[in-house]
Amino acid sequence: AKDPKINRIVAIKRMRSQVGVETSLQQEFIARFVREAQAAGRLSHPNIAVIYDVGDDNGEPYIAMEYIDGEHLGAILEREFPLQLSRIVDIFCQLCDGLDYAHKNQIIHRDIKPANVMLTKDGQVKIVDFGLSFMLAAGKKGKGERLRGGTLQFMSPELLLNEDVDVRSDIY
Repeated sequence: AKDPKINRIVAIKRMRSQVGVETSLQQEFIARFVREAQAAGRLSHPNIAVIYDVGDDNGEPYIAMEYIDGEHLGAILEREFPLQLSRIVDIFCQLCDGLDYAHKNQIIHRDIKPANVMLTKDGQVKIVDFGLSFMLAAGKKGKGERLRGGTLQFMSPELLLNEDVDVRSDIY
């Protein structure tokens, strides 16, 4: 989409109502959507997608965010596997920089996977989709925080077993 106020291209993430889904589950999805905007919106780092706005359009929540001209790591791996070691190291270092910044700001992503790691055409890593993120109180773990979603093959053992989570879950 184009933001007419400042003449820039943005990505719009919308959450549409699900027909046939019970109201409590709809509310949970909306809460997760809002949490994503709040968590990522607090962060300002070159390796994390920027959130510009969050709102509601006729009852459908949306997030306006940085448009990333590129593709997610999963698509790149499907096409180019195996990657050269120098490229792997570069991607990994950028990913770690972004996660380190999020962790220093008390945010655990909880769903790091190739589909949530975007690469711009010039190779810059951008972490996206903070929908399952958890905001830690200073120095505390996410005790009792239920996952209610995620990607099984990328879950840390503590997430899978619904145990306390901390920044190590993202590193796993």
